[in-house]
Amino acid sequence: MSCSATLERDGVLLLEGQVSADLLTRLRSGLDAAISHAVVLQRAAGVGEAKGSDGNPDGADGPLGGAAHHCIVHGGAFLELLDELPCLALLQAYLGSDKIILNAFGGVSNPGGDDAYEHARLVHRDTRSHHPSFRQLLWLFVLLDDFTVDNGGTWILPGSWREPDQPDAADFLDRAHQVVAPAGSILVMDGRVWHAAGRNRTAAPRRLLTLAFSRPFIKPQLDYCRALGVERVSTMSERLRQLLGLHSRVPADLGEWYTRPEDRMYRSSQG
Repeated sequence: MSCSATLERDGVLLLEGQVSADLLTRLRSGLDAAISHAVVLQRAAGVGEAKGSDGNPDGADGPLGGAAHHCIVHGGAFLELLDELPCLALLQAYLGSDKIILNAFGGVSNPGGDDAYEHARLVHRDTRSHHPSFRQLLWLFVLLDDFTVDNGGTWILPGSWREPDQPDAADFLDRAHQVVAPAGSILVMDGRVWHAAGRNRTAAPRRLLTLAFSRPFIKPQLDYCRALGVERVSTMSERLRQLLGLHSRVPADLGEWYTRPEDRMYRSSQG
């Protein structure tokens, strides 16, 4: 069965050997730095407590225990990954358009023991509302470390994009499959698929990047063009300009609205 047919049937597809060893090394160090930066921001905003404190005796630092949202704003290897994304044509075909954008770009480090992003260990899906036919989000889990049984590789329930209701934990584990794959693999997953992180029983972290893509008329979770700088994004490759949403921004005033077609913030080609 072809990759596209498997994705159509299961809503999930595992692709091995997608990221080079050199880029993996730089992505790992970049994610570690992004998580450290996120903890500082969380503490400054008063939304997290230090590990070992009375309010957070078990979890990792910050409220999200190893999660860094929107780490692509740090640039570097994260932008390189997006610009070189090897499975872009597959994403475009599944979402039904050659014009797609980045909806989210985060990362998670699942350490051993209880120091994990708690939400990830619950049975959940990454599309908040279920629609039986509309494909809202397509996620890529980029494996920065090997996923094994021991370090808690993600549990997925193939075909569950058809199921609007969350399965109970026992039913989920009875039918789910655990992802066991080498670093550099990419798990492609419809946002409606039910899944859960496994428990890491090793001493080493299990890190991954979580990228989501959508049609341009769906709002991204962060204004990536403004976060990176519109002038900077304007100088990037056409591929990055499209994926970062440069051609599907929302005007902020009438001056930005009344422009020539070639200068419009949301272009007609975006659907």
